[in-house]
Amino acid sequence: MIDLNPDLNLFPTQVGIELGIFFASYGVLNKVLFQPYLELVRARNAKSTDLKEKSAQQKVQAEKLQTEYDAFMKIQRKEVAHWLDEEKKKVADEERALIEEARNKVAKELAASRKAAEEQLDIAKKELLPLVGDYSSKIVAKLTGKKVTISSAGVVAKKEIEETL
Repeated sequence: MIDLNPDLNLFPTQVGIELGIFFASYGVLNKVLFQPYLELVRARNAKSTDLKEKSAQQKVQAEKLQTEYDAFMKIQRKEVAHWLDEEKKKVADEERALIEEARNKVAKELAASRKAAEEQLDIAKKELLPLVGDYSSKIVAKLTGKKVTISSAGVVAKKEIEETL
């Protein structure tokens, strides 16, 4: 057999030295790299757990606040609806009052106009009543072709008698 490595006789010593270097390197790496990394992982896990717990608590608190908000808004909506109904009632009452006032005013003006019209009618009747006989005579004369005279004194006297009664 051919000996490829003439230093194989030192194999156990060399393995011992390499194992010593490996364990020394592992010890240094463990102290410098692995231990701090594992501490960071543990701290991250602890922080994540704390944040999850806080998140759960805040979620419960948010649901509680949402419930309170919904109840508050329900009450406020009822109050607003009640206020709106009252305001509509006030507006309707004011509208009715204004309409009633306008109706009364128009009724008074209409009564005054009717009275003025009746007075004008009476004045016109008094002015035209004496002329009824003349106009009646003219109309009958045109219809019959004969001259007819109708006295308006009887009509005027009858009208005066009715007014005095």
